Amino acid sequence: MRNFCSTIFVGLVLFVQTAVAIAGQLPSSLEQYRERIESILAGERNETVKEYLRSCLAAADHLNGLEAADARIPAAFSALVRMRLDADGKLDRQTSDSPGVRAETEAYNAHLQPYLKEEYISLIRLQDQLLERKYFKNETAKNANFLEGLVNSYWSLTRADHSDIRKVLAEPRLGVSPWEAIFRLEPALAIHDGARVAILGTAGLCYAFFPELVREEGTVAFRESFWSKWVQKTGGRIGVGVGEIEGDARLLLGTGMQLNAVGLWGLYEPDGGSFMFGVSASDLSKFKKAVSWF
Repeated sequence: MRNFCSTIFVGLVLFVQTAVAIAGQLPSSLEQYRERIESILAGERNETVKEYLRSCLAAADHLNGLEAADARIPAAFSALVRMRLDADGKLDRQTSDSPGVRAETEAYNAHLQPYLKEEYISLIRLQDQLLERKYFKNETAKNANFLEGLVNSYWSLTRADHSDIRKVLAEPRLGVSPWEAIFRLEPALAIHDGARVAILGTAGLCYAFFPELVREEGTVAFRESFWSKWVQKTGGRIGVGVGEIEGDARLLLGTGMQLNAVGLWGLYEPDGGSFMFGVSASDLSKFKKAVSWF
């Protein structure tokens, strides 16, 4: 059993969380634009078109480090548009209709041009606030990992809806899904003749409580509720891990519920046939000093 538990533990390490610095939707759109233009540039042979593409990338640099709510956005976009127009003026009739230039225009219209619309950028500002609550400011956001990003992206849980701006602005959650798939490696305490140290690999589905939308005189604001302020997140979990029971590493199986950044568990230890209560934490930053290898 000890060797089996050791194997399980090594497998759980694959779930280890990594600290992430996640930006809002404008930086994400900017990155998508850059990746597309760099891809076009790599396959372009015409030097005039290549210079145009390089100028467009340089123009996009005006948006570096800016979020949708930044007061510098209008000036940055004005400079970007001016540089793109200057670059376009250097193209002749043949190069202005080349595949590379058309592809850049498509990328610009898809990823950056919508931010020139005030109604669009107002929606992005509001959506960013909800996304920050869901992922970035909440304590559980500090321990995201690749598997979570993959699953949430596949289910479109990390995306915000921009399909119909007026329709989305009228929705109570502004086109942002409150659901999130969770895959975490969490330190825990198993209550068995006292508190025993354990570690659990967990999977589940979590629901974020967003504040209420208040619409007054054409403006939209957020108003906190009990659930959005104090509970913040809840959801079901399943888990498998190891715990130190009677001096040995023992396999633990369990189901649990998340409240905010805390997991409450019902655990079963197959080797001894015993049931116990457990408590885990999704925010590993609180354990950095005590458990340095986390």
